[in-house]
This record gives sequence, structure tokens and C-alpha cells, in this order.
Amino acid sequence: SSLVEVSVRTESIIATGITGLRLEHIDFEQTAGGGVYIQNGNGLVANGLVGKDDLNYNFVIENSRNAILQNSDFSNTQKQSIFVNGTANDSVAIKNNRITNLGMSGSPAGSCCAISLSGTTNGRIENNTIKNSSYHGIGFQNVEGLQIKNNHIENFCLRLDDCGGI
Repeated sequence: SSLVEVSVRTESIIATGITGLRLEHIDFEQTAGGGVYIQNGNGLVANGLVGKDDLNYNFVIENSRNAILQNSDFSNTQKQSIFVNGTANDSVAIKNNRITNLGMSGSPAGSCCAISLSGTTNGRIENNTIKNSSYHGIGFQNVEGLQIKNNHIENFCLRLDDCGGI
């Protein structure tokens, strides 16, 4: 095992237009923008990631297909942890992840969801554990064919009051 430390201005990883990308057991922390940003991809598998103390988000999937984010651990993120956004997301699975202390430091303004899906077809959110969210545990809009099952959401709406677990 080895440790590689780099200075990160915005995101730790940015990948655009890549097919078949695999991200395995990568740790990132204290990014100014966010941990991982995937755009216009196909066949992504992200497994065993660890993200801590990121300013805006831990993981973003935008306009991508056949993506899986699983077995990852995200904590102490300022705004949102996992964000699936765009109009061309299809078959995105968010499963077996742990998210703790979302939006609990700094200003709660801009805090959103531990897991958020927008513009997604055939999405799955399953077997995730969410603890201590300043706003929503799971949020979604403009989705079709979304399955949400077997998630544990504990302590939500801790800093804002117009929200819910799901």
C-alpha cells in the first residue's frame, strides 16, 4: 500500500466522455470543488472510494449511462455527497454506500441531499446508510423508473427545516 498526496484546486478526478472507466479504492479529501466528476461516460464502475471534508460534493455523475457507485464512504461534505444530474442519465445505480455528516459544518446555505438524482431514467438507490444530514437524506426530481429500497436514513433536517428523509 502506498500514499500519494497531491494539491487539488477543484476536483480530485475529472473524467469526460470515457467508456469503461473503473475507479477502485481511491481516497480523496479536502477538495475545493469536489471529489470525483464524471461527465458523458458509459460503463463506469466506482468501488470502495473514500471522500472526506470536500467542500461542494463527493461524487457527481452527469449525462452518463450504465454507471455504478458502490461500497464507498463519504463524510463531512459541505453541500451534497452524491449528485446525479443531467438529461441523459440512464441506468445509474447508487448502492451500499455510507454517507455521514453532510452539511454539518459552515453555513447550511446550499446544503442539499446526501444522494440526489435529477434527469435520470432507470436509476437505483439501494442499501445505502445516511447519518446526520443537514437537509434531505435522498432527493430526486425529473426521474423515470427510479427504485429506492433498503436504505437507512438517520438524523436528517438537522440544520434546515423544510426537508425530509426522502
